[in-house]
Amino acid sequence: MNDQRLHVMHILHRFAMGGLENGLVNLINRLPNERFCHTIVCLTDFDADFAQRLNNTDVNIISLHKPSGRSLKYLIALRQLMRDKRPHIVHSRGLAALEAQLASVLLPIRRIHGEHGWDSASAKHNKKYQLLRKLLSPLINGFVVLSKEGDEYLRDGIGINPNKINLICNGVDTDKFVPTAKGLTDKLIITTVGRLASVKNQQLLIEAMAKLVHHKQLHNIELRIVGEGECRDVLEEKITQLKLSSHCFLLGERDDVSALLVQSDLFVLPSFAEGISNTILESMACGIPVVASSVGGNVELVADGLTGALFESDNVDSLVNALLPYLERPSLRQSHGNNARQRGVQNFSLNKMVDCYQQLYFRINTAI
Repeated sequence: MNDQRLHVMHILHRFAMGGLENGLVNLINRLPNERFCHTIVCLTDFDADFAQRLNNTDVNIISLHKPSGRSLKYLIALRQLMRDKRPHIVHSRGLAALEAQLASVLLPIRRIHGEHGWDSASAKHNKKYQLLRKLLSPLINGFVVLSKEGDEYLRDGIGINPNKINLICNGVDTDKFVPTAKGLTDKLIITTVGRLASVKNQQLLIEAMAKLVHHKQLHNIELRIVGEGECRDVLEEKITQLKLSSHCFLLGERDDVSALLVQSDLFVLPSFAEGISNTILESMACGIPVVASSVGGNVELVADGLTGALFESDNVDSLVNALLPYLERPSLRQSHGNNARQRGVQNFSLNKMVDCYQQLYFRINTAI
């Protein structure tokens, strides 16, 4: 590129619906176009419909179609791409993209790697991934983590120089995600949003619904599960097995999440592991109390007893006990929802996140 803008090449596994990817869209759409230009490199491929969310029409999206397995041949094509595009900064996003930084060795490029949480509760303790981070850390000029847990993990668990670590929390568009007045309805709506994957543990929420409906005799509740993934069949079977077909609904992947959230009375995230969840932030911005497992970044977002409730991970009774006060006391839903909105606006705005990334990019690019 022949212009004078700072060129950032973002590398990720796949550009499609997901928290990491939504964050990238928000960042690119908000960074000033007169100061930045972008290339998105997908190790595999991208979803063309999802890519339409980019407002910036000159963003280049390139797929490497990397086959599954451990072959590093794709690095040859990636290195040539870096030579052709000549980015100032290569920003790898997620562990799957970390080794892609090898393609930039000896090129006049600054390097940033973003840690975006873990795909399973045990992934953070995986010795192979720990070694990969340690071996490649001298190559990386700056690490980005989303939570204090991620900061402590890189410093204490991997031994990364604290001066290289930048804590930048996700941000939410508080103009798009806003509370709306709710009328009285016969159904109390509980919503969860996320990949239908084992790490998200939607199965626990279905089991909690069974206890509420069949044991507590609370029949005026509805669970909406938004998302798609490999666990759909398991969840469908669990709903049928527990006789919850009139209470639990798999809505699939949706592009109207903000509308679904404002219809909800509670948002629940039962994951085994989380970074900083965009859906928690979006729910807070919509003025909805959040009930979440006490793992990862959840404990940094949810003010227990003020904006929502935390429960013990993978403990159905703990989840039921966290839900019951909201089911029994509508005033609690309103007060915690108001607090959640206020906390989201004050601490987790999208503008604050974008400003932090802008400062980081300029600082890394000019560092000696």
